[in-house]
Amino acid sequence: MSEQQTAVVGYQYAPDTGRYIGPYEFPNNLDKEDIHLPPNTVLDAPPEAPAGKHPCYTDGAWTLRIESGATMRPVIDNYALLTEATVELMKAHGTWTAEDQAAREAATAGASDAN
Repeated sequence: MSEQQTAVVGYQYAPDTGRYIGPYEFPNNLDKEDIHLPPNTVLDAPPEAPAGKHPCYTDGAWTLRIESGATMRPVIDNYALLTEATVELMKAHGTWTAEDQAAREAATAGASDAN
């Protein structure tokens, strides 16, 4: 039997538009070989997007769409599980707020207190 990873990186997309949100690291269930993905998450990485386009996940595959100019904000269920890459992506797109930062600091402080 091969060694299993303790964490898995998936790629999240918005449930309503399919637009790529960012990477998402989640714990792997080491008791089983199956990987159970969080909602709106796939293991296939999105394609690199040239300027003016963004990846969207629709009908089971990534596609590139033309930017509409609208700013999309992901729904964040657990700030402690956000990767630094996702935070940086949100900052780059202007969707990361002071409230997000405070919520992430509180969530990660709670996670480190539990250890």
